Amino acid sequence: MTCENITTLYSSECNICGGFSNASSTNIFTEEELNIMIQGVSDGFYTAESLPIWYYQKTAEALFAGVEAGFEGILLELEFGGVDALLLTELQTNVYAFSAAKTYQQVTQMQDLLVKYKDRPDLFYKEAKSLFNEYNTPKGKNYLSAEYTTAKGMAREAKQWIRYERDKEKLPLLQYQTQGDGRVRPSHVELDNIIRPVNDPFWDNYAPKNGWRCRCYLIQLDEGAETDVKDFKQPNDVPDIFMMNPYKDKIIFSPKHPYFEVAKGDKQLALDNFNLPII
Repeated sequence: MTCENITTLYSSECNICGGFSNASSTNIFTEEELNIMIQGVSDGFYTAESLPIWYYQKTAEALFAGVEAGFEGILLELEFGGVDALLLTELQTNVYAFSAAKTYQQVTQMQDLLVKYKDRPDLFYKEAKSLFNEYNTPKGKNYLSAEYTTAKGMAREAKQWIRYERDKEKLPLLQYQTQGDGRVRPSHVELDNIIRPVNDPFWDNYAPKNGWRCRCYLIQLDEGAETDVKDFKQPNDVPDIFMMNPYKDKIIFSPKHPYFEVAKGDKQLALDNFNLPII
Protein backbone atom coordinates (compact mmCIF):
# COMPACT_ATOMS: atom_id res chain seq x y z
CA MET A 1 0.00 0.00 0.00
CA THR A 2 1.49 3.32 -1.05
CA CYS A 3 1.05 6.71 0.51
CA GLU A 4 -0.65 7.86 -2.71
CA ASN A 5 -3.29 5.13 -2.43
CA ILE A 6 -4.12 6.03 1.15
CA THR A 7 -4.25 9.73 0.30
CA THR A 8 -6.73 8.96 -2.49
CA LEU A 9 -8.92 7.05 -0.06
CA TYR A 10 -9.14 9.94 2.38
CA SER A 11 -9.54 12.57 -0.33
CA SER A 12 -12.82 10.86 -1.26
CA GLU A 13 -14.43 12.14 1.94
CA CYS A 14 -17.09 14.81 1.64
CA ASN A 15 -15.55 18.29 1.58
CA ILE A 16 -18.43 19.91 3.43
CA CYS A 17 -19.70 17.41 5.99
CA GLY A 18 -18.40 18.52 9.34
CA GLY A 19 -15.04 18.59 11.06
CA PHE A 20 -13.00 17.16 13.87
CA SER A 21 -14.62 16.88 17.28
CA ASN A 22 -13.60 19.44 19.87
CA ALA A 23 -12.84 16.48 22.13
CA SER A 24 -9.74 15.75 20.08
CA SER A 25 -9.01 19.01 18.26
CA THR A 26 -5.46 19.31 19.55
CA ASN A 27 -2.41 17.47 18.35
CA ILE A 28 -1.91 14.38 20.48
CA PHE A 29 1.75 14.14 19.44
CA THR A 30 4.46 16.60 20.43
CA GLU A 31 7.19 17.90 18.15
CA GLU A 32 9.62 15.83 20.20
CA GLU A 33 7.63 12.66 19.51
CA LEU A 34 7.54 13.45 15.81
CA ASN A 35 11.33 13.72 15.84
CA ILE A 36 11.66 10.50 17.85
CA MET A 37 9.60 8.67 15.22
CA ILE A 38 11.62 10.03 12.31
CA GLN A 39 14.96 9.44 14.02
CA GLY A 40 13.91 5.94 15.04
CA VAL A 41 13.19 5.05 11.42
CA SER A 42 16.39 6.70 10.25
CA ASP A 43 18.46 4.73 12.76
CA GLY A 44 16.75 1.44 11.89
CA PHE A 45 15.31 1.19 15.38
CA TYR A 46 11.70 1.31 14.15
CA THR A 47 10.88 -1.29 11.52
CA ALA A 48 7.90 -3.41 10.50
CA GLU A 49 9.05 -5.98 13.06
CA SER A 50 9.68 -3.39 15.78
CA LEU A 51 7.01 -0.69 15.66
CA PRO A 52 6.93 2.20 18.17
CA ILE A 53 4.61 1.02 20.92
CA TRP A 54 4.20 4.53 22.36
CA TYR A 55 2.89 5.85 19.03
CA TYR A 56 0.56 2.88 18.58
CA GLN A 57 -0.89 3.25 22.07
CA LYS A 58 -1.50 6.99 21.77
CA THR A 59 -3.22 6.51 18.41
CA ALA A 60 -5.42 3.72 19.74
CA GLU A 61 -6.35 5.67 22.86
CA ALA A 62 -7.30 8.74 20.80
CA LEU A 63 -9.52 6.72 18.46
CA PHE A 64 -11.07 4.72 21.26
CA ALA A 65 -11.93 8.00 22.95
CA GLY A 66 -14.07 8.61 19.89
CA VAL A 67 -15.77 5.24 20.38
CA GLU A 68 -16.49 6.07 24.03
CA ALA A 69 -17.84 9.48 23.02
CA GLY A 70 -20.17 7.77 20.56
CA PHE A 71 -21.53 5.56 23.31
CA GLU A 72 -22.32 8.48 25.62
CA GLY A 73 -25.71 10.12 25.68
CA ILE A 74 -27.59 7.08 24.38
CA LEU A 75 -30.12 6.13 27.03
CA LEU A 76 -30.08 2.35 27.18
CA GLU A 77 -30.00 -0.01 30.12
CA LEU A 78 -26.32 -0.72 30.75
CA GLU A 79 -25.58 -3.92 32.58
CA PHE A 80 -22.04 -4.89 33.46
CA GLY A 81 -21.08 -7.77 31.20
CA GLY A 82 -24.20 -7.24 29.06
CA VAL A 83 -24.59 -6.63 25.34
CA ASP A 84 -23.31 -3.06 25.62
CA ALA A 85 -20.08 -4.09 27.32
CA LEU A 86 -19.45 -6.97 24.92
CA LEU A 87 -20.00 -4.74 21.90
CA LEU A 88 -17.69 -2.08 23.31
CA THR A 89 -14.96 -4.69 23.80
CA GLU A 90 -15.29 -5.86 20.19
CA LEU A 91 -15.07 -2.30 18.91
CA GLN A 92 -12.06 -1.61 21.12
CA THR A 93 -10.24 -4.64 19.73
CA ASN A 94 -10.92 -3.43 16.18
CA VAL A 95 -9.66 0.08 16.96
CA TYR A 96 -6.42 -1.28 18.42
CA ALA A 97 -5.83 -3.54 15.42
CA PHE A 98 -6.50 -0.57 13.13
CA SER A 99 -4.04 1.57 15.09
CA ALA A 100 -1.36 -1.12 14.80
CA ALA A 101 -1.88 -1.25 11.03
CA LYS A 102 -1.72 2.55 10.86
CA THR A 103 1.58 2.48 12.74
CA TYR A 104 2.93 -0.11 10.31
CA GLN A 105 1.98 1.99 7.29
CA GLN A 106 3.73 5.09 8.59
CA VAL A 107 6.93 3.31 9.52
CA THR A 108 7.20 1.41 6.23
CA GLN A 109 6.42 4.53 4.20
CA MET A 110 9.11 6.44 6.10
CA GLN A 111 11.50 3.60 5.34
CA ASP A 112 10.70 4.05 1.65
CA LEU A 113 11.50 7.75 2.00
CA LEU A 114 14.78 6.86 3.68
CA VAL A 115 15.78 4.81 0.65
CA LYS A 116 14.58 7.49 -1.77
CA TYR A 117 16.57 10.23 -0.05
CA LYS A 118 19.53 8.18 1.16
CA ASP A 119 21.94 10.94 0.16
CA ARG A 120 19.72 13.82 1.28
CA PRO A 121 18.87 13.55 5.00
CA ASP A 122 17.39 17.05 4.89
CA LEU A 123 14.84 16.00 2.27
CA PHE A 124 14.13 12.77 4.12
CA TYR A 125 13.31 14.70 7.29
CA LYS A 126 11.13 17.20 5.40
CA GLU A 127 9.12 14.49 3.64
CA ALA A 128 8.88 12.26 6.73
CA LYS A 129 7.57 15.18 8.79
CA SER A 130 4.99 15.98 6.12
CA LEU A 131 3.90 12.34 6.10
CA PHE A 132 3.60 12.22 9.89
CA ASN A 133 1.51 15.39 9.96
CA GLU A 134 -0.76 14.15 7.19
CA TYR A 135 -1.51 11.05 9.25
CA ASN A 136 -1.85 12.72 12.62
CA THR A 137 -2.35 16.48 12.84
CA PRO A 138 -6.03 17.16 13.65
CA LYS A 139 -6.37 20.21 11.45
CA GLY A 140 -8.01 20.37 8.07
CA LYS A 141 -8.31 17.26 5.92
CA ASN A 142 -6.08 14.66 7.47
CA TYR A 143 -6.37 11.03 8.44
CA LEU A 144 -6.67 11.27 12.22
CA SER A 145 -9.47 13.82 11.98
CA ALA A 146 -11.55 11.61 9.67
CA GLU A 147 -10.77 8.49 11.70
CA TYR A 148 -11.83 10.02 15.02
CA THR A 149 -15.09 11.34 13.55
CA THR A 150 -15.76 7.91 12.03
CA ALA A 151 -15.02 6.12 15.31
CA LYS A 152 -17.47 8.34 17.15
CA GLY A 153 -20.23 8.05 14.55
CA MET A 154 -19.87 4.32 13.99
CA ALA A 155 -19.89 3.61 17.73
CA ARG A 156 -23.06 5.62 18.18
CA GLU A 157 -24.80 3.78 15.36
CA ALA A 158 -23.58 0.40 16.65
CA LYS A 159 -25.05 1.04 20.07
CA GLN A 160 -28.31 2.31 18.59
CA TRP A 161 -28.70 -1.11 17.00
CA ILE A 162 -29.02 -2.68 20.44
CA ARG A 163 -32.21 -0.66 20.81
CA TYR A 164 -33.38 -1.47 17.29
CA GLU A 165 -33.06 -5.18 18.01
CA ARG A 166 -34.70 -4.86 21.40
CA ASP A 167 -37.72 -2.95 20.09
CA LYS A 168 -38.20 -4.56 16.67
CA GLU A 169 -41.43 -6.36 17.63
CA LYS A 170 -43.17 -3.02 18.23
CA LEU A 171 -41.03 -0.97 15.86
CA PRO A 172 -40.20 -3.34 12.99
CA LEU A 173 -38.95 -0.80 10.42
CA LEU A 174 -35.94 1.45 9.97
CA GLN A 175 -35.84 4.56 7.81
CA TYR A 176 -32.65 6.12 6.45
CA GLN A 177 -32.33 9.84 7.14
CA THR A 178 -29.90 12.48 5.94
CA GLN A 179 -29.58 15.88 7.60
CA GLY A 180 -31.66 17.31 4.78
CA ASP A 181 -29.45 20.33 4.16
CA GLY A 182 -27.12 21.58 1.48
CA ARG A 183 -24.17 19.71 2.96
CA VAL A 184 -25.57 16.24 2.16
CA ARG A 185 -23.55 14.55 -0.56
CA PRO A 186 -25.63 13.48 -3.60
CA SER A 187 -24.93 9.78 -3.12
CA HIS A 188 -26.53 9.85 0.33
CA VAL A 189 -29.59 11.59 -1.06
CA GLU A 190 -30.13 8.33 -2.96
CA LEU A 191 -30.42 6.55 0.39
CA ASP A 192 -32.62 9.17 2.04
CA ASN A 193 -36.00 7.92 3.31
CA ILE A 194 -35.46 4.28 2.33
CA ILE A 195 -37.57 2.10 4.64
CA ARG A 196 -36.74 -1.56 5.28
CA PRO A 197 -37.33 -4.01 8.17
CA VAL A 198 -34.81 -4.05 11.01
CA ASN A 199 -33.60 -7.53 10.01
CA ASP A 200 -33.43 -6.78 6.28
CA PRO A 201 -30.07 -7.58 4.61
CA PHE A 202 -30.13 -4.08 3.12
CA TRP A 203 -28.80 -2.74 6.42
CA ASP A 204 -25.83 -5.13 6.32
CA ASN A 205 -24.31 -2.76 3.76
CA TYR A 206 -26.09 0.56 4.16
CA ALA A 207 -26.35 1.15 7.88
CA PRO A 208 -24.76 4.55 8.58
CA LYS A 209 -22.09 5.74 8.52
CA ASN A 210 -21.65 5.54 4.74
CA GLY A 211 -18.59 7.70 4.21
CA TRP A 212 -16.01 9.87 5.92
CA ARG A 213 -17.72 12.42 8.19
CA CYS A 214 -21.15 11.05 7.23
CA ARG A 215 -23.95 12.63 9.33
CA CYS A 216 -26.74 10.26 8.28
CA TYR A 217 -28.72 8.18 10.78
CA LEU A 218 -31.67 5.78 11.12
CA ILE A 219 -35.04 6.20 12.78
CA GLN A 220 -37.19 3.30 13.96
CA LEU A 221 -40.85 3.14 12.86
CA ASP A 222 -43.92 1.21 13.91
CA GLU A 223 -45.36 1.35 10.40
CA GLY A 224 -44.58 2.59 6.91
CA ALA A 225 -44.38 1.60 3.26
CA GLU A 226 -41.33 -0.56 2.63
CA THR A 227 -39.08 0.68 -0.16
CA ASP A 228 -38.49 -1.68 -3.08
CA VAL A 229 -34.69 -2.08 -3.22
CA LYS A 230 -34.54 -5.04 -5.61
CA ASP A 231 -32.77 -2.98 -8.26
CA PHE A 232 -30.94 -0.66 -5.88
CA LYS A 233 -27.29 -0.11 -6.86
CA GLN A 234 -24.45 1.03 -4.66
CA PRO A 235 -24.12 4.83 -4.91
CA ASN A 236 -20.86 6.00 -6.45
CA ASP A 237 -19.71 7.79 -3.32
CA VAL A 238 -20.20 4.98 -0.78
CA PRO A 239 -16.70 3.43 -0.47
CA ASP A 240 -16.43 -0.34 -0.06
CA ILE A 241 -14.91 0.11 3.41
CA PHE A 242 -18.23 1.60 4.55
CA MET A 243 -20.35 -1.20 3.08
CA MET A 244 -20.90 -2.85 6.46
CA ASN A 245 -22.89 -2.66 9.69
CA PRO A 246 -20.87 -1.62 12.77
CA TYR A 247 -23.22 -3.49 15.11
CA LYS A 248 -23.52 -6.73 13.16
CA ASP A 249 -19.88 -6.81 12.08
CA LYS A 250 -18.72 -5.46 15.46
CA ILE A 251 -16.13 -3.21 13.88
CA ILE A 252 -15.45 0.47 13.43
CA PHE A 253 -12.92 0.12 10.62
CA SER A 254 -13.39 -2.43 7.85
CA PRO A 255 -10.67 -5.00 7.12
CA LYS A 256 -10.87 -3.62 3.56
CA HIS A 257 -9.24 -0.39 4.74
CA PRO A 258 -5.85 0.00 3.01
CA TYR A 259 -4.03 0.24 6.36
CA PHE A 260 -4.56 -3.51 6.57
CA GLU A 261 -2.87 -4.11 3.21
CA VAL A 262 0.66 -5.21 4.08
CA ALA A 263 3.65 -6.51 2.19
CA LYS A 264 3.52 -10.23 1.42
CA GLY A 265 6.35 -10.96 3.82
CA ASP A 266 4.54 -9.16 6.64
CA LYS A 267 1.28 -11.13 6.50
CA GLN A 268 2.08 -13.12 9.64
CA LEU A 269 3.13 -9.94 11.43
CA ALA A 270 -0.27 -8.47 10.65
CA LEU A 271 -2.02 -11.58 11.96
CA ASP A 272 0.00 -11.21 15.16
CA ASN A 273 -1.01 -7.53 15.42
CA PHE A 274 2.57 -6.62 14.48
CA ASN A 275 3.81 -7.96 17.83
CA LEU A 276 1.87 -5.23 19.62
CA PRO A 277 -0.57 -5.70 22.52
CA ILE A 278 -4.24 -5.34 21.58
CA ILE A 279 -4.98 -3.48 24.82
